[in-house]
Amino acid sequence: MAATSSESRPFLLKTDQVAEHLNVKPITLRKWRLIGRGPKFIRCGSSIRYHPEQIAQWIERSTVVSTSAPEHDDVTESWPMGVSQRLISGKSKLEKRRQD
Repeated sequence: MAATSSESRPFLLKTDQVAEHLNVKPITLRKWRLIGRGPKFIRCGSSIRYHPEQIAQWIERSTVVSTSAPEHDDVTESWPMGVSQRLISGKSKLEKRRQD
């Protein structure tokens, strides 16, 4: 196998780097991966990496003129039952049981 220069290999970003770039917390990216909402990612063993081009494409696809624009789909409608409520409230089922 021939040696490759670092210029020919793709530069991959870690979750923390992408979170900082998008101005969200790393846990938000983890939740998005769980529900299939965020940018495409690469699984490297137990590590998660993002290709900068995928981040740029996701930002482009996510850009809308307004929330009432016809092309704007509420992503929460496609989430599994209850996921959107847990993400919005920030409470798990266990926490809700403890309150009852």
